[in-house]
Amino acid sequence: MSVLGRAGATATSAAVVIAALAVGRLVSDHVESKISPDPFLREVAAGETAHLRFADIDVDRVNAADVLVSGSDVVKARGVFLVVDVTVRGTDKARALTGIELVDTEGRIYGPDKSRAYCSFNLNAEPGLTTYARLCFDIPTLALEDVRLRVAQVDSAGGGASQRRDEIGDLDLGISASEARRMLAEELALATTNDPFTKPDPEPQPMPTEAS
Repeated sequence: MSVLGRAGATATSAAVVIAALAVGRLVSDHVESKISPDPFLREVAAGETAHLRFADIDVDRVNAADVLVSGSDVVKARGVFLVVDVTVRGTDKARALTGIELVDTEGRIYGPDKSRAYCSFNLNAEPGLTTYARLCFDIPTLALEDVRLRVAQVDSAGGGASQRRDEIGDLDLGISASEARRMLAEELALATTNDPFTKPDPEPQPMPTEAS
């Protein structure tokens, strides 16, 4: 083959490679554009286990309380305390799940109470271990009906940017309109705990006469 022929073949090969790279980039960009940056919301019916990538989670009990009691501290709700007892089983590695929120029917988000009531405000997911948490949320009374519990690895601060392409459990708590009315009609108190290895006492007590 002449020098001219070899040069032509080389140029042709280079053009083929460049074209292949261009096509590959177009395919890659197309596939990337099809991947939503939004988190994946896994809806879980009331009474069902949430099987998430990072943990299996059960809602054991849901109560409404006017006050929370921790030792000598008695904390009164501004609205109503929704108290959610959960059981957690880690599935892959040890992690603290900090994306714990309630979402009402208007899309408003409520974080767990971090006052001196000493409720849990994250979940401990430990592979091979069962852990527990009592989550307490001070929410408006009108937000109680059909409110849902969301569980993610991180919270939705910053418009949810930190939850991009992550999985979020969206758990129905089973609070119908009639159930919300029943819960609000009772004046109850609940003892709090943040011990992840002790299942909380589920029984609420009559509300104390003194609440701060």
